[in-house]
Amino acid sequence: MESRLSRYVLLVSLVVAIGLVVNHYQGRWFNVPFIDDFFTEVTSEYLQRTGDITPQPLIIGASGVEHHEYEMSAVQRSACEALTVTQGLEVKKQDNGIYTWVDDNGLTHFSDVAAASKQSQLTQYTEPQYSFDIEINSVGTNPPPFLRSKLTTTLKHIDTDYRRLLPKRELLPIKIDLILAGTASAYKNLQRKYANSVSASQGFYSSKHNVAAVLHNNDPQAFRTALHESVHVMNAGQFGMTPRWFNEGLAEYFESPLYLWRLNDKSQHQLVTSRQVRTARKHYRSGEYLPLTELFNATNADWSGSKRSALYQNSRQFIQFLMSSYQGRKTLNSLFIQFSEQRCGAKSPKEALATYSGGMRKLNNDWLRWRRG
Repeated sequence: MESRLSRYVLLVSLVVAIGLVVNHYQGRWFNVPFIDDFFTEVTSEYLQRTGDITPQPLIIGASGVEHHEYEMSAVQRSACEALTVTQGLEVKKQDNGIYTWVDDNGLTHFSDVAAASKQSQLTQYTEPQYSFDIEINSVGTNPPPFLRSKLTTTLKHIDTDYRRLLPKRELLPIKIDLILAGTASAYKNLQRKYANSVSASQGFYSSKHNVAAVLHNNDPQAFRTALHESVHVMNAGQFGMTPRWFNEGLAEYFESPLYLWRLNDKSQHQLVTSRQVRTARKHYRSGEYLPLTELFNATNADWSGSKRSALYQNSRQFIQFLMSSYQGRKTLNSLFIQFSEQRCGAKSPKEALATYSGGMRKLNNDWLRWRRG
């Protein structure tokens, strides 16, 4: 037993050393894309065996995407922080500020960011512009131009709602890379490439590659699924890893007919039909009721098992409930701000939810009353 443990420790130490060297030199010596995944798997198994940590639940969504709820691993946190830095530099390139630095000969230089030295300092500050970019590509299909336009304009409206819930200081640049697959084989190839899985889903989001992919069976289905997966991209970009009810609730809410109906007059496209809206109004509070404690504390087994449908439905309905009142929107605003500030750290929504007038008890009572209609 002791010999096996020693070999495990030695293996982990070697992987750590290699990972640190590669990470320090940004992979310049050789390309080892499997290091992070292998390191995570080995260290997780070792820590579980030795009892040093309790493993976080691995969440597999309707799209077949893996989500680690609440906590981020060291590898995930490092990747999140690196992504934040990268996004910040992209914004810095757009700020049009004036930079100054002194070279080795003592000469002082002034320039915009495009030509500024790494040692330069910003001497004339211009507030960075918030950016929201969408790139839609396709494989095995040639989607009609109106579908691309419809998706782009709708996602920009959704982004506007996000910005209403966040102060400018918290807004991060968001880039959505969306791929539409026209055949089942093309979609499975994307799953193997980006999600390392093949399932019966119609869409998935890979946080590792920041790519959303959708099986394009028909235009209405592709539109709704693309909205859902793109919201996951927006959530990951702005908040990092989030609780499952929050991530899925927002994605379900922003693809719902009742939300799209609000945008119909603002869009040049018909986003939803009146028949779809009538059906949604008839059923939008129906289904099994879940107390908030049960929704918030749902496990991986719950999300994958018999409660799956109820959890998705109640997640969407809870976001709908918060959006339906001034106090609810204030609470959602607190959640948005808190998760943005904790972007690369552990998420604890209780503090923000407790800002609801009357606290958590009142929130749960009002939620129950709203669900009963």
